[in-house]
Amino acid sequence: MVTNKIFDLIDCLLKNRDTIERYSKVIERKRNLENEVYRLKPKNQLEDDSAYEAKKRELDNFVENSEKAFSKIMSYSEKIESLSFKMTFGTYKNDLTDILIKWLNSVTDKDEAKKQLQDYRQKYKKLQSDKAQLFLTYLNGLFFSDLDFILKETFSTYLKNPYEGISLELKLFLENGTDEIIERIIVDKELPPDAQKPKWKRNVDAVRFGRHLGLSNRQLRDLFDNDVRSKNEPPENDKNDKIKPILQKYLIPETKD
Repeated sequence: MVTNKIFDLIDCLLKNRDTIERYSKVIERKRNLENEVYRLKPKNQLEDDSAYEAKKRELDNFVENSEKAFSKIMSYSEKIESLSFKMTFGTYKNDLTDILIKWLNSVTDKDEAKKQLQDYRQKYKKLQSDKAQLFLTYLNGLFFSDLDFILKETFSTYLKNPYEGISLELKLFLENGTDEIIERIIVDKELPPDAQKPKWKRNVDAVRFGRHLGLSNRQLRDLFDNDVRSKNEPPENDKNDKIKPILQKYLIPETKD
């Protein structure tokens, strides 16, 4: 399988997602202290600067005591630098575009390339939590902003979202569901980062959805704002199932009889 250094970077970040999100707390604390120092800075030389100086010492002590954490954080910056992404005329977009074009030109199996793009679209979506984005912005805000733009443009150009419109189809049955949320539940059996749980209007429809996708009642309770229990099971010969035809329309392979 042909790869490229953009995909290699996504793999590296996703592999270390838990660590990245943990270290984001250190970054957030430092940022909050820096904002406090800026807010307390005297407007002129005659103002009392005791609060300002105290907050500066607090910031300095925090950075000093967090030296190991910041050293680890900067190792990710070094990883990005080792991949030698090039900035020209104040942007990384040209280099990122060239990398993906060369990758596309090098692949011989179009179906395999499309599947690879689909896989990396899903992987990239897993890096969209607020904590991960705070970490990446701290490392290099411009680079990751440009990367986000180029990847979304590439995914949009070469991939059709197989779940586009599914939330509209389910609107009669499901509240607060978006295409992105439903896709994430179907594909990864999890919610997107920081997403609000959708809510089925009837628990029996939640169970129908779960039955077709092989989800247990416990998983349904984790994914939806529904207290689904065994008593909500539809009859075995379920003639009122309006969820299955919608799922089949979107060619969801997991749909069960």
